[in-house]
Amino acid sequence: KAVVSTQSTGHEFLLETLQNSKSDVTLIAIGPLTNLHAVEKLSPGVLSKAKRIIIMGGCIKEEGNCPKTNLISEYNFGMDGNAAHCVLNASNNVVLFPLDVTNHVQFDMDQILASTRSEKQKDFFSSLMSGVLSAMVREGECAIGSRDLNIHDVHCFVYFLDPTRYNTVLEQLTVDEKGVVTAHATNGEAKSRSKVNVAYSGTDAATIGGLVTRMFESILL
Repeated sequence: KAVVSTQSTGHEFLLETLQNSKSDVTLIAIGPLTNLHAVEKLSPGVLSKAKRIIIMGGCIKEEGNCPKTNLISEYNFGMDGNAAHCVLNASNNVVLFPLDVTNHVQFDMDQILASTRSEKQKDFFSSLMSGVLSAMVREGECAIGSRDLNIHDVHCFVYFLDPTRYNTVLEQLTVDEKGVVTAHATNGEAKSRSKVNVAYSGTDAATIGGLVTRMFESILL
């Protein structure tokens, strides 16, 4: 177990963990990749020590959702495109969940609530998903009154629990300073391209939703 000072910043914590851990480390990134970028700049090559880096970010064929870049890129990548470029280049063990998959797996809010086992769990899920739905309505991702929701980040955790739930394709990608991702033909080799396992499809939402419910139940027990 890595011993980390309570005074550590986010990237210092990550750096110490990667350098000192005696067991495999999997990083799950569900926001802009600024901290991972800082870690790699402090110690070039250190991200390659991670067994796997699972990232929710980017869009390849889908429209973006980042206001900073006028919707030409996904939010996490658009907020720090240089960081996204660096992190994807730093490791051969990246698994990417772009909007191309997360936009197309919707969760039935009522079905998830019906599967909970206690009032405490139901209250937790109801509050959590109401917040997600409100944000989706605000961002124009769903209509008012909808009970179907996209939980983009949760796919990373489901993949961590059971990678067989998704189909991934090894792609050669580039990311520009605005976080725009371009996929290139795999018959060419270029140092500027990152080889990334990209999830384009997954199992049905009901199955994933069940895994999500069980994951949160373990926290709430």
